Amino acid sequence: MNEPFVARQIAQTLMPETQWGSGPVQLLTDSEWVNRGQDPAALVRQLEDRSAEPRVFVESLIPGVRTLAMLFAARRRRLDPVSPTHFTDEADWMAARILIFGITRMVVSTRQLPIFDSARQRLQALSEASGVEMDDVLPVLDTCLPDSLPLLSLWSAHFPSHTEFTEDLTSVLDATLALQQHFTDRTKLCLTLFA
Repeated sequence: MNEPFVARQIAQTLMPETQWGSGPVQLLTDSEWVNRGQDPAALVRQLEDRSAEPRVFVESLIPGVRTLAMLFAARRRRLDPVSPTHFTDEADWMAARILIFGITRMVVSTRQLPIFDSARQRLQALSEASGVEMDDVLPVLDTCLPDSLPLLSLWSAHFPSHTEFTEDLTSVLDATLALQQHFTDRTKLCLTLFA
């Protein structure tokens, strides 16, 4: 029996059905990928390989993720005399995704579990500072998940349950662009929490 597959099935059955659906979404985390200096051409190949899968969205086309990651990093207020090469870390990006996309469950590798815990702690600190209660996010552990893959499987009520894909790269980009206004509005709401 494939344990990661069973874990994903359990996570999906626990997610309540909404108008937007309950199935997992594949989010290409290209904003962080390029920010870390990874090869953009490899990213495009990754997207082309995954474009035939249902419900793939491209993070860099959705506004606000980078801004929120930077705001999470700024909350740590480093006092180092020298600026780091990267202000954000993986937990900042993960916390930003959880907040803007309203993630309730996400697939993480064993290596990502401590990052996931840090992201949840940052969200909890933001919740306490802003006085706004936030929904909890739960991990779905996948021990076979390759760390090099810039693709995040997540459950969220903010993505449509069914998107018409023509199984090419254009349909993935079009599906993502169709959600831009929704996530622009969510970004504005999220930014008020940092005030």
